[in-house]
Amino acid sequence: MTTQETSTTLSGFEHLGGGLSEILSAKAVVRVAEPMARRTTLRVGGTADLLVEPDSEADLSAVLQYCQEHQVPWLVLGRGSNLLVRDRGFRGAIISLGRQTFCGIRVSGTKIISGAGARLKAVAVLARHHSLAGVEFLEGIPGSVGGALRMNAGAMGSAIFDVLLQVRAMDSSGQVRNWSREELQASYRSCKALADRVALSADLGCTPGEQAEIQRRMKEYSERRWKSQPAAPSAGCMFKNPESIPAGK
Repeated sequence: MTTQETSTTLSGFEHLGGGLSEILSAKAVVRVAEPMARRTTLRVGGTADLLVEPDSEADLSAVLQYCQEHQVPWLVLGRGSNLLVRDRGFRGAIISLGRQTFCGIRVSGTKIISGAGARLKAVAVLARHHSLAGVEFLEGIPGSVGGALRMNAGAMGSAIFDVLLQVRAMDSSGQVRNWSREELQASYRSCKALADRVALSADLGCTPGEQAEIQRRMKEYSERRWKSQPAAPSAGCMFKNPESIPAGK
């Protein structure tokens, strides 16, 4: 791509970014040519044409409809782990659900209701605080709830769909509905139903447990992880395991 073509493309996305800013709330963030190296755990990658942080579900709906109307490709960004961005960057809009609206976590009986932007570690810690067992394995996964749902993330022999009850998600036209675990039909490290939808929140089912025992398991999982993985910036365990042997081996 020539310098002139790059300038023309950038100008076009500055125009689109300006259009988005006009229809979103005052607290929403729209950035043009955002370096993705700042947003991934590998600390590499080129720029995204647009980086959008909606401040509400209404903002998110407006973003998705705007992208659909202007034929702008979009991708939802979690915490940037298990993500390798090419040096040429992303031609379209990166959507980040990092605002507090999408990061809330609360307990309802033996359920944890978590926003898609919440950290998996925060979910595990809240469950422990309320003596709820079953999500200890989430403690060391460096991602968000939404990202975990998209790839059916797991560790220590468990995966998020093992404890999932339902997901609230928005489609590309901005419509919202609830999906049961069975409807989403997740597989190993994948949930294709969320490829063109945005997870907003998830209900996770837990069981009552002894807080000391929950803490013991979380500590055990953490120690096992730190002994087997480097502490330097990385994408963690980003490869799918074949059936016969772990990918690392």
